[in-house]
Amino acid sequence: MIDLHCHILPGLDDGPVTMDESLAMARMAAADGVRVIVATPHVDREFQEPHPDLVRKLVASLNQTIQAEQLPLRVLPGGEAPAEPELLEALQDGRVLTVGDRGRHVLVELPSNVPATYAPELFFRLQLAGYTPVIAHVERAAIFRVEPKMLAEFRDRGYQLQMNVEALRRGFGTGRYARRLLRDGLVTILASDGHGAVRRKPLLSPARAALRNGRLFEQLTLTNPGRLLLPPPAPRSRTQEEKAAPLSPKLADSQEG
Repeated sequence: MIDLHCHILPGLDDGPVTMDESLAMARMAAADGVRVIVATPHVDREFQEPHPDLVRKLVASLNQTIQAEQLPLRVLPGGEAPAEPELLEALQDGRVLTVGDRGRHVLVELPSNVPATYAPELFFRLQLAGYTPVIAHVERAAIFRVEPKMLAEFRDRGYQLQMNVEALRRGFGTGRYARRLLRDGLVTILASDGHGAVRRKPLLSPARAALRNGRLFEQLTLTNPGRLLLPPPAPRSRTQEEKAAPLSPKLADSQEG
């Protein structure tokens, strides 16, 4: 399994404080069957902290510790950015890490207390610039309760819709709402949003029982997140583009003759 949203790095946000706590989370995730974690520390509203180089450094250090313990787990750099108008500029300036540091997808958090009516324009600008929004814990975002049709619109535009596993385990309204989103095909990725080894654990397997659908569980925890971590396609040379370009009818006729 791949956990695309997890606060596993120490000392950066409201996740673990020490590297030992981060390692405890890694042990727990590996035992659960997770093989890849994208570290997603919260990015501040000014897009200044944490610096991407610090995130990469902590990821490298944690991976060394994981390898020393021979855990079957790898951590990749990333971040959880606020949906602010300056997000695109921050991405282009290299102040915000993309998912897995692949340069294509960005994990974005929408506010839970006020509807982010500006979201469609912001996400459209990101997409025009070559970034695909991955909307964090869609079950929390206030805008989707006010504008429920917007989730389907975002899905149809190719945006990724991430839900937290813990939402499926809650009772009352939250759990029913989360299950309805899944039933309606409005979730493309399940992640833990883990913050510790005691509270908000980095586990994905509890969703398997909640879903009661092994194929869907695999799609949401492996297939779909795996696509986001593929390396970017190599740039095509002009010669390759010319070879791949279809011939015009006139040229095709002349070559056949």
